Amino acid sequence: MKCNTILNSIIKSDDIIIGGLFSKYNFIYIIVASLIGGIGLLYNSISFIISAMLISPLGDPILKLISAIILKNNSLLFTNFLSLIFKIGICYTIGLGLGYFNSKIDYFKTPTNEMKNRTNIKYIYADIAIALLVGFIAIISLEYKNISVIVGIGIASTILLPIVNSGLYHGKYLDKGKYNNIKDGNNSFKIGLTHITFIIISAILTLLSICN
Repeated sequence: MKCNTILNSIIKSDDIIIGGLFSKYNFIYIIVASLIGGIGLLYNSISFIISAMLISPLGDPILKLISAIILKNNSLLFTNFLSLIFKIGICYTIGLGLGYFNSKIDYFKTPTNEMKNRTNIKYIYADIAIALLVGFIAIISLEYKNISVIVGIGIASTILLPIVNSGLYHGKYLDKGKYNNIKDGNNSFKIGLTHITFIIISAILTLLSICN
């Protein structure tokens, strides 16, 4: 019963629309979140960065991917995989544009500390540990419908920012052509994908333990 409640609460949310990848509201959310996150990283503003985390709708297709895997629903899996890829593409493209434009006009001095913090793969195991915990608590919070915990998950998951940050570095590379910008951008993207991968793994294992 608990398993069905959790799966239904995920699947019935606003993101899935027949004939489309996601709702217009989530399309607006991802653009606004990426812009705020990108500016926050350039401006080195933690308040902007937290705002972007809270607005980001990237968690929705990830949860639906997990549900599709549990339910063995190929149609749901394919639709939300496309939705996730498309949203990641939007995040990256906005970061790329912001990074290139900022490099051209040299408005913000980059890289900022907030940008650098999302390129350090030395502590990748810490990122994996956080992602595993986020995946676990995300499913538990859905079971008990704890809104305050869900808000906290939005802050802890940090999926959007490494992707946007990757675009910022690569955008700067397009203008300045320095190899370090490519390397740091790639590292940031790897961190974002690591978060997504291990959140999915942890959430699937948690759901399986509840469903069984």
